[in-house]
Amino acid sequence: MKISQAINFFFHCPALKKTPTIFEYVMQGVFIHFDDNNEDIQDAMMVTLKHASAFDAKKVLTHATSARQKMKNTAKCEYLIEYCQERLE
Repeated sequence: MKISQAINFFFHCPALKKTPTIFEYVMQGVFIHFDDNNEDIQDAMMVTLKHASAFDAKKVLTHATSARQKMKNTAKCEYLIEYCQERLE
């Protein structure tokens, strides 16, 4: 779970705006673990995705909407979608 703390910091780096492909790549990995069977991992990824939404809520929303269809448990993803929508209002 320490890696999620590093990723959280990463999402607040100003240099990330210059390399949006890295953001996309990291997001894909985070969403894979967001659907993990372990709830502690899901919760850590939720925190990470909230940090990511501070960087680009629209991209997180797009990823969440797409990922929801593939997930085993959609409740946390639906919460994330609502969270991102509120950030965009």
